[in-house]
Amino acid sequence: DIEKAKKIKENFTYVQPANRYYEVAKDVLPEFSRMLDASLLTRAKRELAQNKITEARNDLADISSLSPYAYEAKLVNEKLWVAEMENKKAEEIRKRTEYAKVIGDKLTSKTKIMVNVIISGENSEELTIRYKTAPYAELKKYVDEDKMITTAQELGFKRILFDKEDGESWEIKFK
Repeated sequence: DIEKAKKIKENFTYVQPANRYYEVAKDVLPEFSRMLDASLLTRAKRELAQNKITEARNDLADISSLSPYAYEAKLVNEKLWVAEMENKKAEEIRKRTEYAKVIGDKLTSKTKIMVNVIISGENSEELTIRYKTAPYAELKKYVDEDKMITTAQELGFKRILFDKEDGESWEIKFK
């Protein structure tokens, strides 16, 4: 059990020079630390594979920078960072996709206009709202009331296109 091993290592570390087991603890500690670091690294790799980012990061943090496993732990930590960025990106895309569905449902129910909301772009950062017969002013009123533009920008959309079937359209771009 790794948690028990961490406690044992801590106990070895705090053995006082006056203690009769001091020399034994001093001799055992390096090998015990190496085995613990190997176990922590193995567990961190397994946790990374299971997308348990926080747990893996905690295990890597317990590996000594002087350990023979320190370099490999650094490499695993870099992989964790990449996995975190990928997870964050996927979560942002999920939130934008969910918001697009909410927009479509709200506009359709409030205006009684058939609205088709489409997400596009490499990272789902473009929002197109296609609608039929609604006058621009009516649609804009509901968009403003729901603070749709502000929310879309906060969620990471870069562009919103309001596209009327007859060819009339207006666009909002964010930086």
